[in-house]
Amino acid sequence: MILGDSAYPCLRNLITPFKDNGRLSRQQINFNKTLSSCRYVIEHCFDLLKQKFRQLYHCKLCKIEHIVHFIRACCILHNLPIDDEFQIIIENEDEINNDDDIQLDDDNAEGDVPEGTTYRNYLMQRMFP
Repeated sequence: MILGDSAYPCLRNLITPFKDNGRLSRQQINFNKTLSSCRYVIEHCFDLLKQKFRQLYHCKLCKIEHIVHFIRACCILHNLPIDDEFQIIIENEDEINNDDDIQLDDDNAEGDVPEGTTYRNYLMQRMFP
């Protein structure tokens, strides 16, 4: 799931805040504040990465898979000096190409998945009963 701002549409995998038309419920206001605070942390992390790896400003990679691997590599290189006991242990080559953690296409989405706004409402109800 990706957190986005109000410039993006609310989708099943892209959660955006409720539009503030002056009549938001307390739950919706709390949801928007929580979403905003999470986005702030993520944006701060990307800013740190861009300061350290200037190539991220002008990434010339075209395929999304390559961009994802490039950003992941930057994260790993950033974290190496943070943890003195960091070790990379690769049991076999299959672990490198494991696509379980990133799903780049929606062709495998379930048929009964609710639309974005319905899912956002579901999340809000779970977070703020």
